[in-house]
Amino acid sequence: MNHRDLAALCWMGLCLTGCGEKAPEATTQAGQAKAGEKVPSEETTTRIRQRARGLLAPVKRNLKGALTEGMAEGGPAGAVEACRIKAPGIAAAASGKQVKLGRSALKLRNPQNAPAPWMKPILEKYASGPASSGSYEVVALGGGRYGYAEPIYTGTMCTACHGEAIAPEVKAALAQSYPEDQATGFKPGQLRGIFWVELPL
Repeated sequence: MNHRDLAALCWMGLCLTGCGEKAPEATTQAGQAKAGEKVPSEETTTRIRQRARGLLAPVKRNLKGALTEGMAEGGPAGAVEACRIKAPGIAAAASGKQVKLGRSALKLRNPQNAPAPWMKPILEKYASGPASSGSYEVVALGGGRYGYAEPIYTGTMCTACHGEAIAPEVKAALAQSYPEDQATGFKPGQLRGIFWVELPL
């Protein structure tokens, strides 16, 4: 299997889990809502999900391109470097004054992706339950703003950079780029993290 095929399989297993044909499963939360603000209605939840997924689509596409290019040029170690250089800019380019988006996890590779308080209960919930690729969460953040999150599960090929047995050259690349890396030791099917969006209705 060549590096391009490896990248494609890894991406399919890692980053596209929320975009399948399976009917979505939603949970709405109001844990961060201000006093008097209601739990998001079903209509609001649907609108937020549609907008958030539309905003995330080009981000996922561009991340896939960066990963594929890095993998083709330098294998898993090249993908690590490509993600380090390109991923922050991809998320920043898709964000704006009203919309913020990115990725987060309980076990971080990049400390800049640390979860906001509203994300932590969602990450813990996904980590403790069975994998469900169509699920998502909508959270009322207060002030007319909402948070959207969908899980990212570890694919088999993703263990080249995030698994229990990592090649020496990949370990070296990780040590150089992410000296505080915690994102290893994963098995296929385990929660890797979330894609998230903060936006107004």
